[in-house]
Parts: sequence; structure tokens; C-alpha cells
Amino acid sequence: MSTPAAYISYAWGDDKTPDGLEREAIVEDLCRSFTEVGIVIGRDKNEVRPGDSIEAFGVRIAKAPLILAVISARSLRSEWCMLYELYEAYMRRGGNSQEFAADVVALVLDDAELDLGDSKPLVDYWKAKCSEYKEMLDAADPNAERSLESRKVLVKCRHMIESLPDMLLAIRRIAMPRGSVAIRRDDFADIRAYVQAKLGASGPQTISYHLHLKLTRTRAFVSYSHKDARWLDRLNVMLKPFTRDGMEVWSDQKIKPGSLWAEEIRKALAEAKVAILLVSPDFLASDFIHENELPPLLAEAERGGVVILWIPIHFSNYKQTRIKDYRYVWDPSRPLASLSKSKLNRALVVISEAIAEAMDL
Repeated sequence: MSTPAAYISYAWGDDKTPDGLEREAIVEDLCRSFTEVGIVIGRDKNEVRPGDSIEAFGVRIAKAPLILAVISARSLRSEWCMLYELYEAYMRRGGNSQEFAADVVALVLDDAELDLGDSKPLVDYWKAKCSEYKEMLDAADPNAERSLESRKVLVKCRHMIESLPDMLLAIRRIAMPRGSVAIRRDDFADIRAYVQAKLGASGPQTISYHLHLKLTRTRAFVSYSHKDARWLDRLNVMLKPFTRDGMEVWSDQKIKPGSLWAEEIRKALAEAKVAILLVSPDFLASDFIHENELPPLLAEAERGGVVILWIPIHFSNYKQTRIKDYRYVWDPSRPLASLSKSKLNRALVVISEAIAEAMDL
């Protein structure tokens, strides 16, 4: 099978409705049109077999250098399209709307125009879904002892809602034909020309850039206050099974006596694929972190070179900083220092798995 040059994201599973039939027909015709000019488009129908993980296929779409997103009212309310494909793609580009817009070809169908014009009903829809999901989890597992995987989905849903305005803004800014008639014009000629230009011109550079990051950025860089060193130790213990499998976690504890301290930190920052921030009042008060570690990390995150994950250690004024704009991997309303021993271990399991996922392990 030929390696797909791009992947397509669309809402499926309701083919008996008129809208479902129209979406399916557009996807079928679009893939056929691209195949005729030698461009293979990856899609669920061709790559997902019985027993395969749909979530894993969503990650494959999110990692693609180019994504054709058929935006419909249904897709904007689809857990798979939003959480596991488009939001995943958004986060893998550092939560940068410009990087996201550069790698997504948004084919907006007629029934999605209302959501793009006024996003509040869509935001309200997802907030209601999150509330319903939380009520179900609390009813089934009130002490959060058995539902760790499901609660990770809940946290991801909350993060997606926070990012939804910027994601929709990025989609609105992409100047592509809108509506099924315009999209289909001349057998998708405008869409084909745009994708061919992306793959032939900017595409290789984009692929090379992400390949370069994969080859050169191999570390998880931990930024923390030395007053919180015991929390770094706890995290390192929980990450040990992953470090045995090849994950490299770097902190200034690895700087050997006599080494050029500032140079070692600069090199580690340059090789960071994921930045882990242990956020506390002492962390936020550290002038060294504020002046030397955060600026290069945040700058690289804005261009999609590093993924920032932060962990609430104590209650703090993080909302007064840029950290609030990045992904937390544990609920800030329940910082680690406030948890009982058993709940703390469960939290560290969720956190360590989120770090491993971000490192693609």
C-alpha cells in the first residue's frame, strides 16, 4: 500500500441521513480525484480494520504533515473528530493556531457555517457534554479509584474547550472554497491545486522540519524550583518504567560538578521535545526560571517545536502568567500537595502516562 501523502478527517457513521450521505459522497469523490493525480489520501475506510484502535488512527491523522478536514456540524460535535483528530493535531503543533492552520485544509460544508459564525452554541454543547461525562464518572466511581482512563478523556475534553475559540479562528482564516458546491467545482480542482502546491513546495519543508524535531529533540526537560525538589524525585520514580524504555528525562540534577551550568541548561533546552513545568509559588517567584528557562521554552512552543505540559504542585497564581495558556496534565483545583498518598500515586500515574504520550512512547 502506498504511504498516504495526507489524511482526511470527517464525521462518519450516520450514512443513512441526507447529510451523512453527502459527507460520505464528498469524501469518496475527493479521494478518487486525488488518486487520479497520483496523491494517496489516508482514511479510516482503507486503514482501520475490525479490532483496530480508532483512537490510534486518530493519532495517525493528527501526526500527518497535511490534514484534509471536512468540517460539518456533525464533525464539530464528534468526539473522534474533535478530541482525537483535530484537537490532537492542534496540540501536536504546540497549541499554535498558525501552525495548525498551515497543516490543515479546512473544507467547510454548508451546515457548519453557523458554528463558525457564532461559536458560543458549540462551546455550550461541549461544556454540557463534559458535565454529563463527569456526572456519569462521579456516579460510577465517586472516589476516582478505577476510572483513570476515562478521567483522562474528561481532562482532554476540558482542554479542548479552552482551545476551541483559537481552533475555530484558525479554520475561519483558511481561505478555501466553502460549501459543497464550491468544494466540488471542477472535480475539486481548487482543492487539488492547493494540496499539490503544499506537498510540492511547503510540504517537504514541513515534513523535514518535523522529522528534524523527531531526530534532534529527544528529551523531556523538567523546569522546577529547587524548593520543590522532592516533587521532582516523586515524578522521576513514577517515570522510571518509561525511562527504562528509552524516555530521557533531564533536569539540572544531571549537571555534573565542574560543568558549565548555563551551557548545559541551554543545550538541554535545545534538545527538549517536551517541557514539564512543576508549578508552585516558588516556581513562579524564581527569577532564574522566569528569565532563563521559560522564555526559550515558550518561544519554541509558539513555533511548534516543543510541547509544554505543566503540573500543579501547590495552589498558585498561575492565572497571572502565560502558563495558563498551556496544557495542564492534572487539575489545578486539586494540586498534588493537596492529595492523600493513595490519590497522589494515582495522579502521578495519569501524569506520567500523559508525558509518555507527548513523547510518542
